[in-house]
Amino acid sequence: MTAESLIDVFVQGGIDSPPHRESMLAEFITHTGVVVATTDDVTYYAVQMFGRPKSAAYQLKLTNTSGETKTVVVRSHDQRDEAELQPRMILKMTRCIPTDVSMAGRSQSVRIKSNANLELTADG
Repeated sequence: MTAESLIDVFVQGGIDSPPHRESMLAEFITHTGVVVATTDDVTYYAVQMFGRPKSAAYQLKLTNTSGETKTVVVRSHDQRDEAELQPRMILKMTRCIPTDVSMAGRSQSVRIKSNANLELTADG
């Protein structure tokens, strides 16, 4: 078997794996790459990457106009971050994957998939 023939095996394995297939079909994925390498022609290493170029990233801007400190929760895939915004504070982020933004303690969130400017107001 060669590195080239293993690429087909690994790609099919990705298609057959539900988490990998989900990544392959995600609407925000625009590029994929597969690399197979060996140093001894016996042991092979493979990596398959899914993503999009930085040039396709979008900007998220959160502005706190509420007059009080607000805690924002930002979720992307399995990552969860919190940021505390003081009054009049602006938080800017660059994202390449869909992101959910919510206020701490609230179940309602906003799904961000393109450039967005959000304002944190006194009423939420």
